[in-house]
Amino acid sequence: MSKIETNKIDSISGTSTLKIGETNATTLDFDTGITSVTNIPTDLTNTPAYHAYGSAATSIPNNTATLLPFNTELLDTDNAYDTSTYFFTPQVAGKYFVFGQFRLNTSTDLDNVECIVRKNGSNLTPPRFGSIFNGSSNTTQVSTIVDLNGSSDYIGIYAAQYSGSAKSLVTNGQYAFAYRLIGV
Repeated sequence: MSKIETNKIDSISGTSTLKIGETNATTLDFDTGITSVTNIPTDLTNTPAYHAYGSAATSIPNNTATLLPFNTELLDTDNAYDTSTYFFTPQVAGKYFVFGQFRLNTSTDLDNVECIVRKNGSNLTPPRFGSIFNGSSNTTQVSTIVDLNGSSDYIGIYAAQYSGSAKSLVTNGQYAFAYRLIGV
């Protein structure tokens, strides 16, 4: 094995592509001596990303999809999540993994509960049915991959329930997150 020691590698003047591995299979092995990598191109990061949760008591009316008020951020890499509108607008085009969850504070087993992802105000995925009843609350979740164009597309997570009366959310059971997928 040969070893090259240098401080910089650059492409030949007049070209903009530096190619590693022309004809042979190439594996880049980053040894344990690398402690950080800087200036990573945006195409190689899982950002923008956010993770937010709701800290307010919220009532979900019967038969009405209600935007979930995730008003507290745990993570927002690019200031793409708005805690006043509860929408994620990533500013970078790509495919995003999206997850949302809420819990209803009821001891009644509800079979018709939906956690819905909406893109630009319209249902994106088929609503997800299936609550998990644990004796004191019902939890429902949704996860999907959404294609967002960046600056004009936004997503929100909605809750719907069909029990005949309004139901309250458990404040510590409601959260959502999304991040851009790389390699797709």
